[in-house]
Amino acid sequence: MIVNSKVLFLGKLYILKRIIARLIVYIISFLNKLPFLNVFLNRFFSNMMDVEGVFYKLNVEREIENIIFINSLIKKNYINYLVDIGGNYGQFSSSINLPSTSKFIFEPNKKLIHYIKKSNTNSSIFNSGVVCKNGNYFLVDVPGNSGASYLSKSKNNFNQEISTISVSNLVKNLSKNICFKKTLIKIDIEGGEVDLINEFNSLNKSSNFIYAFECLKRKEIVRVNKILKNHSLFSLRFNYQGNNDKNYSSLGSVLKVFLSGRDTLNIFELTPSSLNRDFYSLVFCIPKTDAHLMNDLL
Repeated sequence: MIVNSKVLFLGKLYILKRIIARLIVYIISFLNKLPFLNVFLNRFFSNMMDVEGVFYKLNVEREIENIIFINSLIKKNYINYLVDIGGNYGQFSSSINLPSTSKFIFEPNKKLIHYIKKSNTNSSIFNSGVVCKNGNYFLVDVPGNSGASYLSKSKNNFNQEISTISVSNLVKNLSKNICFKKTLIKIDIEGGEVDLINEFNSLNKSSNFIYAFECLKRKEIVRVNKILKNHSLFSLRFNYQGNNDKNYSSLGSVLKVFLSGRDTLNIFELTPSSLNRDFYSLVFCIPKTDAHLMNDLL
């Protein structure tokens, strides 16, 4: 169900850069299948051989709809802090209109910390994975797509052991500096999002934490809906992105947005009966007491 819509100016340059980034990603996918080129390209052009690195190098935010939404919440003084679990290159955090000192970024991949620090000066940056319970964890690095890397308890010759922090320790440590009532907890860790949300919620059943999590399967939204009984769930989507799991409805819709530089951004309320796809770049969990904000947010 659409609860709010607004025509927004994206700009032709942004759309062009997105198209170029997507074309490069397709080329990378092809080149990675050629063993004789793969080793050379990854050695000398490592960033541009990574999906996330392409968007970082071109300085184009691939989740601009979510950035717009978060910055609207900040403008209304609804969010004062960001806890970014799964910071990747730090591009997402750097686009959030909060003071650097109000951002806390967690990324277990040590190869990406340099980029996070470069784009998030003075933010609190932790080279750690966030887990439900303490233990030994390893980073499974996915070649060509750092954003698809994930944590595992299994060790092999390729997985690197990482530093971790439990949810309870994270909340305990950050509570000294921030008010969680106005904190957005963004979680993008390739499959462990719901478990972390459940752990956060178990610390305080009546908590007003604000969550944003990547969803890879619609059943995860159903689980979160059962866990967070005090929250309503929302997602955002431009018209050109359509309603399926692709990032666009048709080439014609992309061309139309490029020519005009504008498109309509929609806020959808998500319920178990309204889900029409598996992948959602971010699902926002807003306390029901504040859900009315969605009606006039954009």
